[in-house]
Amino acid sequence: MTDYDLLLTASLGAVLFMLMAGNRAFAGWVGVAFYALMGGFLAEMSPLVYAHAAPVVSSMGFSMGGQAVAWQLDAVGWYFAVIAVGAALAVTWFSAGVWGRDYQAKGGNLRLLNVSLAMNVSTMMLFLGSADMLSLFISWELVSWSSFLLMASGRHTVKYALRYVIYAMAGAMAVMGVMALVWNAAGNLSFAGLQSAVTHMGTAPLWTLVLLLFFGFGIKMAVLPFHLWQANAYAFLPGPASAFLGAISSRMGLFAVLVVLIRLLGIVKLESLSIVGSFSARDLLAWVSLLTLIIPTFIALRQYDARLLLAWHGIGQGGYMLIGVLVGTEMGAAGGLMHVFNHATYQAILSLPAMESEAKAGSPQ
Repeated sequence: MTDYDLLLTASLGAVLFMLMAGNRAFAGWVGVAFYALMGGFLAEMSPLVYAHAAPVVSSMGFSMGGQAVAWQLDAVGWYFAVIAVGAALAVTWFSAGVWGRDYQAKGGNLRLLNVSLAMNVSTMMLFLGSADMLSLFISWELVSWSSFLLMASGRHTVKYALRYVIYAMAGAMAVMGVMALVWNAAGNLSFAGLQSAVTHMGTAPLWTLVLLLFFGFGIKMAVLPFHLWQANAYAFLPGPASAFLGAISSRMGLFAVLVVLIRLLGIVKLESLSIVGSFSARDLLAWVSLLTLIIPTFIALRQYDARLLLAWHGIGQGGYMLIGVLVGTEMGAAGGLMHVFNHATYQAILSLPAMESEAKAGSPQ
């Protein structure tokens, strides 16, 4: 087994343990141990994905309908995985003691909270290692439904979680449309097939491909105008769920944009799709990013509830990250990716103290 296989096994072990004993007082501390173990596997992989610039391949690949379905963790996936596991470790550690006991005593479903958090981490580890369009789609759907389960863990957030499902299903249909286009053009669903398909597509099919991809992945990122599901779905959850989702969940959409739109299609291809004069597809996406940066941040400034302020602020920060990578320079990409870590860190720092006050006074959401 490779280190990536061990990482996936540990993440699945956390899910199984939480299913069996997630309502017990010691469950949080066992969760901390699982996430620390996963962090150890990621640390062991770092020389492989960076020094050798080679992905760590999983041995769990299989074939479906004649198409290879495989997973391998490269440097970008490793970076997002470190942030996801770190966020899970932080929120679980913070909630494992007094907060968890008080949450359960006030009627909160601690098992559901622990299971859904572990499922989010496990499915993200799969998604971040997607090696072809089919594995990306399967993992994308698993991440979406795990996010729904975590959003539904609050007493008053089920309606917001159901709103998210509607958006997520629309995004899934868009990604399926992309897979149909790639299959029709290349005859397979590999990433190499996608790159090959792009070189043979006319302007109209290529525009369709780009718009479907941005729609499908932009929903998860909550870019304008697909952002209306996120603020309430994140803000009024139990503390650990709100902190984790706010820190990393929407960044799965950014990762998908990086892998498919930026790495596989490329900035040059986006620039070649002209709308009017020199205004290209890249310019269009950059303006969407800019509006996502400005409008939700302005809405955040008008909030009187700190939870809503953080939730709206998080939507705006996604615009900063996306516009950084769309600049197309090394400095822009580095800044956009660095801000993923930066935002995850301060989002957790700002959200976690609210969990303490939630434990001392007030009921679980």
